[in-house]
Amino acid sequence: LGQAGMGLGLDVACTKAAVDLQNLTAQTMPGIIEASLATLRAATDADAAFLAMLDPTGTRIVEVTIAEGMEQMPRLSQLAEQKLADMPFLASRFDHLRLTEYQDTAVPRREEPAEAQLLASRGIAAVLLIAFHVERRPAGLLRAHQCCRSVSGHRTPSRGGRILA
Repeated sequence: LGQAGMGLGLDVACTKAAVDLQNLTAQTMPGIIEASLATLRAATDADAAFLAMLDPTGTRIVEVTIAEGMEQMPRLSQLAEQKLADMPFLASRFDHLRLTEYQDTAVPRREEPAEAQLLASRGIAAVLLIAFHVERRPAGLLRAHQCCRSVSGHRTPSRGGRILA
């Protein structure tokens, strides 16, 4: 029952995070985002989770907040000032709570080469992105990702052999 009980708790936490994100307002955003980052990181067994906030026009990233314990990942902060237009696949999918996945930035699918190169240059091997809106306007991205290392010319996840799905 130990493992099953833990899974149930995580499922409840994920459901609560999803409901909270669906009802996000400017007033509730700080607390909900912080809790959602922690839940997302735990639920996906990701190496890191972070928040990328957009400017008021929804066209560029202006601030990156890294989940607690991940401050040693300085290349993620370099995403600040990144224009969404430089990531056309992601920009085309920026609906509220829509998921976008990059399974392997070393071997991108044909629709995502610009993003894959950018993400790989920031040390991201695989990533799950959740676009979100606040009061019906694009506001940011929640991200959970795996870091990577090169093994025989191929990128592999750095923990547990698990790529986010």
